[in-house]
Amino acid sequence: MALKDYIADDAKKILMNTDEFAENAEYIRSDGSSINVVVREDTLAFSNVSKTNVVSDERRFYFSADFQPMIGDYLKIGGIHWKIIPPTNREIGLWIVTVVKSARKNGVRKF
Repeated sequence: MALKDYIADDAKKILMNTDEFAENAEYIRSDGSSINVVVREDTLAFSNVSKTNVVSDERRFYFSADFQPMIGDYLKIGGIHWKIIPPTNREIGLWIVTVVKSARKNGVRKF
């Protein structure tokens, strides 16, 4: 294993440490099956939330899994369902997924 591989592996272990930075989540496929995964919110990502006219809240999460996350599937984090939307990227062995949730107060738009 090359030095860069050791560094990438260490970075992944630190970022995805559930005692410090990450949290356990549930990946829900479109067929209804689910898998336990680990996610970490990208705290540097810009959030589209404003206190007044909120339609949706878009965020990015680091996602640790051996499979490719699919657009339209969901992550359930802390009881909240987040729908995976484009783009998805892969860096240092982690998927970076963009997700959105319904934020309308009248309940018209739900995922």
